[in-house]
Amino acid sequence: MTDVEGAVLAALRRSAGRARLKVGVYYRGNPGLLRALLAEGHATVVAGDRFRALFRIAGQLGPPGARPFSIVEARFSALPFRPSSLDALVLTGGLPDGADPAPTIAALTPFLKPGGAIVFPHPVTDGTLGALSRVLSVLARGTQPPCRRHALCASAMSAGLREISQIAPRGRGVVPWIVTAGVVGRR
Repeated sequence: MTDVEGAVLAALRRSAGRARLKVGVYYRGNPGLLRALLAEGHATVVAGDRFRALFRIAGQLGPPGARPFSIVEARFSALPFRPSSLDALVLTGGLPDGADPAPTIAALTPFLKPGGAIVFPHPVTDGTLGALSRVLSVLARGTQPPCRRHALCASAMSAGLREISQIAPRGRGVVPWIVTAGVVGRR
């Protein structure tokens, strides 16, 4: 398990306690993180817009009848979750590209029950490796470009999340990532 995976699981466990959650996952790679999430035993629906990545991971996880979770191909703009149906929503590959982060995060909140958590890792430009992450962000197609940690917090706050936290994984690699988590307030 990588440190990013461990940080995502720590944020999810903090919101779960000992309860079994209904978790939605937007999958865009990072099979290790998806396997770790599924091993937690929560009722999980995995959605993603990259058919090959979904097909590959589905083949590795066994036949559909033997899996206690569902895998669905869907665009980010048409996620297959009912309003107020999830306890947690995890993005495995950073915020999707194409829009400002605050509206992107805000678009996810209707799927969560009050008190539900959004957890997502994202590349950041803080620290000495920040300049390198800006250069390498060209390689991460489909993901928002790296940004400052405080910008992620500001986006989460303007999207209406509360109890926002960030976990900086230790072994962050060449491009630094931060795991941001926030709770949906009462409506």
